[in-house]
Amino acid sequence: TGLARRVIARTGAGRTFMDGAGRFLCMTTAAEACAGSLRVYDKSAGSVRHLDSLLSAVQELKNAGIGSDALNEAAGSAQGMLGDKLRDLSVILEAYTAAEGRSGADPADMIELLASVIGRSPEGTGTFFIDGFSDFTELEKNVLRSLMCAGAELTVCLTVSPEGHEDVFGPAISTRRWFSDTARSCGIPLREEWMEPEPAGTALRYFCEHLFDFSAGDAPPADDTLRLVSAADIYEECELAASAMSALARGGVRY
Repeated sequence: TGLARRVIARTGAGRTFMDGAGRFLCMTTAAEACAGSLRVYDKSAGSVRHLDSLLSAVQELKNAGIGSDALNEAAGSAQGMLGDKLRDLSVILEAYTAAEGRSGADPADMIELLASVIGRSPEGTGTFFIDGFSDFTELEKNVLRSLMCAGAELTVCLTVSPEGHEDVFGPAISTRRWFSDTARSCGIPLREEWMEPEPAGTALRYFCEHLFDFSAGDAPPADDTLRLVSAADIYEECELAASAMSALARGGVRY
């Protein structure tokens, strides 16, 4: 959120964002306003646990870029309790948005606001390095799309497998496709560079391929890529594993 606050302030689009207490008060107001029209969520209306649950649901919907109209549309095609729940969430989200407009902006809206203004800020044509992600929320994608269309230079690191392996690397592979499609729609060049991994030792490769294969044949000779260690307790074992992982990461290993 540091980038969002800086860009929003610089572009003059600043708004007062609510804290946790303000968000809870808004949800209380929204729940009271629409309690009579709810079919599922009115049974525990007013309880702190219920309001916290609704706030979490609103946060997820905002992160996914789903509005009350989309929920209403989905409710129309759903049946039974699922349709009632979606309709209730649509009503609650609309009531919360109305209460939010009178009290201040929800911090969850900060990324949406950032996406709308970053293209006309100095950061919009800057250079960004993005690492450690396998996928992005819809709001985060809106920010990235705004940057790409504004002419910013993005370097994105994704961990995928040349062989595919959608089951393990599915999110990162989908993200790679999204960047490719978005670059094409923004009319900007895209360059991909593949970093070839160091070949795994024979023992480690055999272990990975046959970990759950209890009928595997004889193992190859041992090498330094696979070690068997013992520890005095779980804490010592975790400490050893963390130390080995840190050393590999400092050496440039992707994870």
